[in-house]
Amino acid sequence: MLNAAKLVRYFFLISVAILIFLIPSNLFIVLSENFGYVTGLRVDYLLPKLYLTDLVVWLVIGLGFYLWWIEQSQSTINNYYFAMWSSFRRKWGASSKLKLLILLSLLLIVRQLLSPHLLISGWFTLHLLTAILLGWVLIVNHYLLFSNKLPISSLSRWSIESSYSLVWWALVATIIFQTTVALIQFWTQSSVWGYAFLGEVSLTVPYGIAHANLGGREVSLAYGTTAHPNVLAGVVVVYTLISWRWLFVKTAKQTPIAKLIGLVLLICTLIIIYITQSLSALLTFAIGSWMLIPYLKKLTLSTSYSHTVKTLQQLRATIGKHFYLPSWLPLNRRSFWLLITFFLMPIIVSVFTKLYPENLSLARRAWLNHAALQIFIQQPLVGTGLNLFTTQIKSTLPSRELVRFAQPAHHLGLLWLAETGFLGVCWIIALYANFRKKICWQQLNMLGWMMLPIAALDHYLLTLQTGRLLSVVLSVIMIFLLGPSQKSKG
Repeated sequence: MLNAAKLVRYFFLISVAILIFLIPSNLFIVLSENFGYVTGLRVDYLLPKLYLTDLVVWLVIGLGFYLWWIEQSQSTINNYYFAMWSSFRRKWGASSKLKLLILLSLLLIVRQLLSPHLLISGWFTLHLLTAILLGWVLIVNHYLLFSNKLPISSLSRWSIESSYSLVWWALVATIIFQTTVALIQFWTQSSVWGYAFLGEVSLTVPYGIAHANLGGREVSLAYGTTAHPNVLAGVVVVYTLISWRWLFVKTAKQTPIAKLIGLVLLICTLIIIYITQSLSALLTFAIGSWMLIPYLKKLTLSTSYSHTVKTLQQLRATIGKHFYLPSWLPLNRRSFWLLITFFLMPIIVSVFTKLYPENLSLARRAWLNHAALQIFIQQPLVGTGLNLFTTQIKSTLPSRELVRFAQPAHHLGLLWLAETGFLGVCWIIALYANFRKKICWQQLNMLGWMMLPIAALDHYLLTLQTGRLLSVVLSVIMIFLLGPSQKSKG
């Protein structure tokens, strides 16, 4: 017989698994059609939307908050609040950095509320705050994400290792499902079920669909149930890397079926990268796989594969030793080169645009990056406001490209700079100053390098619901996969 607390834990974990499965979903309803136009052109990013995943997110938040509450006795809660308030007062009195961070955060919120496009900026701010709250709920209940204590006895028949939780199975199921839908789309060059099913894009419309020349003919790229092929590829690649990391780190022994699933995920990922032609996903997969090499020693492999893995590990260690970093910098070596690479990407894109002028994808990214700098120069203090980049783009982008490509800048750094100005830069510095000594650099570096190509070549980690939820779930899972051991709860 299950008591109430255990029942809520099961529902919480099931809700998180459902959320992971639905993160690639693009199903939403538009709350208002009146605010999404720039010079008569409808811009999808400006429309206030209620997503299917919003409902699941709030269910997860509600269950997670309830779990956090009931796991404390009333006296413990009172003591907790007293200790938390006392700690906050001590830090507030002693640390000007904390005061500065709170002040800058309030200024960012006020900037959003004073926007001339209040509904757009306000709704986006609500989504950001919801994502932050979801992250907090997942962190305080993180031990459940890795729990295998579920009433699913049938799994034992398949010799599944006990450390594979329902969350891991949700990752695997999502990869296989999205790959299946994408393959049908690519093969038939049409949608499978239509928009009513998880927001699947219609591939038969004559405009707005991503195409590529493959095998001498122009074909529509696969979308899955996401808003764009790059988003589909990014989700599948990130889910695969998380699943592999789970295999390498959390599991001491891999069963044959677990190895088979790992191979299936590899095949799915390579297929998705090909039928989406996503450069950012390909680079993410390459870098993420490179970062996982040290953990391959936990796998039981044949002699030939073991020699290959050992060679790769030695090569990786050798390359790392040749990156010199001055000792006076307040960053470790990997973080320093991560930031340098991130900030150099717009220059690299610009150089490749000149080398390959016929590549419209590179050219448009270069134009949007240039537009971001121009908007920052025009509004350097507080920027345009979050999610309002496209409202100002008409003054910086060539008119012919505005009609075809009214999108946010495809570089998170430049997009943040254009939308928040110096205020946003100061907020990032204050955030780093407050948490620098609490950061676990191992997890942060791996997470940063894995997501570098997507963050430097695209915008959806900030601008789309799928990207924001992907960032939150990925961050929590990756941090605690290398973090302290999870406490066990019945």
